[in-house]
Amino acid sequence: MDFSGTAINLYIQEDFWKTEEFLAVEEIGDIVNDTVYRRNRAVENRLNINLNIILGPGWEKWNAMANQIKKSIDAGDQSYDLIAGWSATAPALSLQNLFMNLKELPHVEMSRLWWNQSMLTEMTLGGRLYFLCGDMTLSMIQNCSVIYFNKTVQKNYELPDLYQIVLDGKWTIDYMYTLTKDISIDLNGDGVMNKNDLYGLVIEPVNMAELV
Repeated sequence: MDFSGTAINLYIQEDFWKTEEFLAVEEIGDIVNDTVYRRNRAVENRLNINLNIILGPGWEKWNAMANQIKKSIDAGDQSYDLIAGWSATAPALSLQNLFMNLKELPHVEMSRLWWNQSMLTEMTLGGRLYFLCGDMTLSMIQNCSVIYFNKTVQKNYELPDLYQIVLDGKWTIDYMYTLTKDISIDLNGDGVMNKNDLYGLVIEPVNMAELV
């Protein structure tokens, strides 16, 4: 396919993991930067396009940027062809009928391994899909959250084989809470539960959980 040098306007946020995913001005000897740079050039050369990366503000100014994006789309000025936004904020724009249904796009083969199949399934509602995620989105790997458990606590409380529970598809948030809600020990015996004691479940102040 030859798009005759068409400019593709890609909006990204200035937060460092977004810029790392898409913005690489030149090769600098860093493996991530240089791979992103070569990928961008390869896409431009193969399709004869010009990737125009628009660097917007970060997380704290997203609401203002979302309003600007909405005004641009409503006006039909085509300032943004693709938007790489925060998963916690960008989906709200889809509720305003601002995005294309990606399932109707030609040439996007969603069955390919480089697309996150789980997200494709979970984000498809009523046959419509507004967001894609895959190998090109480095933050999908960089910001992965994990749940881990203390095997001594598992043994002492005679908990089931948690690996097998996951493999059997039975691991859910409800199951996790049921398993851990009655586990707690006042380790220092001071009658107060604090950071020095044992809890069945510890939740970090961000989007992570760990079974301890």
